[in-house]
Amino acid sequence: MKSTTTAYPLITNLAKLSLLFVAALTFFALMPQQSFAYDTTEQSAVQLNEDTFLFQVTYRFNFANRDSEHPLLAQRTATITEAYADQVQYDVIDASGDSVVVEDIAAVVLSETPVLKNRHYFQTDEAIHATLFVVAKLSPAQVMEEGSVKMRMHWLPFTLIKGEQRRYAHVPAEDLNDFVTPVVTW
Repeated sequence: MKSTTTAYPLITNLAKLSLLFVAALTFFALMPQQSFAYDTTEQSAVQLNEDTFLFQVTYRFNFANRDSEHPLLAQRTATITEAYADQVQYDVIDASGDSVVVEDIAAVVLSETPVLKNRHYFQTDEAIHATLFVVAKLSPAQVMEEGSVKMRMHWLPFTLIKGEQRRYAHVPAEDLNDFVTPVVTW
């Protein structure tokens, strides 16, 4: 009889454990899945010599059920410029957000994806990283005094492709707040 009495707490504990397990499975099944279409994964900035800086922003795109194309070319603009709407647009700014005087600058977007007609081609359901590299040589007057500089992206266009349909779009400005490098101070 003693063995029957001790079996009830064991059965009760198993029932509680099973109920807890079912509740946890239900919670995780109903919880919204973490998904993204685009985000930034890494940003860096380094001073190469007294007046030259390297900036880098890495980002990724992933569109379910659609291929996408992304610019290979990038253009420095203080504000979004219609003439460069098909290119990544960025600016080199000081800590207060004002454009700095740049003597020479070069930029390119690199990725492991195929390049077709000056655009990176991302395939459906493929989370691919792309990196904007900017090398900027500031004017001598700009680096004569102590200062700081960073690079921010303010236009990131892309094209969504499904069959023969193409839809041109861009990352909304408020979503680009994290597409900024750290500040470099000299």
